[in-house]
Amino acid sequence: MGQKIQVVEMNAKKHSGTFVHVSDTAISYQESTGEQTIEKQDVRSVKLMENKHRLRNTLIGLGIGGGVGAGVGAGIGAATFHSCSSKSFCIQPVGQGGQTGIAAGIGFAGGAAIGAVIGVLSPSHSTIYSVKTH
Repeated sequence: MGQKIQVVEMNAKKHSGTFVHVSDTAISYQESTGEQTIEKQDVRSVKLMENKHRLRNTLIGLGIGGGVGAGVGAGIGAATFHSCSSKSFCIQPVGQGGQTGIAAGIGFAGGAAIGAVIGVLSPSHSTIYSVKTH
């Protein structure tokens, strides 16, 4: 009792709340409007809404986001490089490789941050009851 659950009805309507009771015929949960009961024949699935694997999801998001960001940054850095060869006066502290590397680093940082946030916000829910449909 007291665990957060999500009940999905046969018509795909979802209900979330705190588990109260289960019997052979129905499941009860508490939501903001009060206690609700759904008959077992109307239930497609029940999921336990716990946030397992938050660190794993964060690290996966960080890695994928960082990789994508680095690739995009490197592509933009290489595509926007302009050589000084045709200009009379030009200061160019880094060449094309340097600009590409800097852009890849910036892209990695941005992508990793976005990916980590998405990973943190991606919960892993366990299905504790499901009706087998054919």
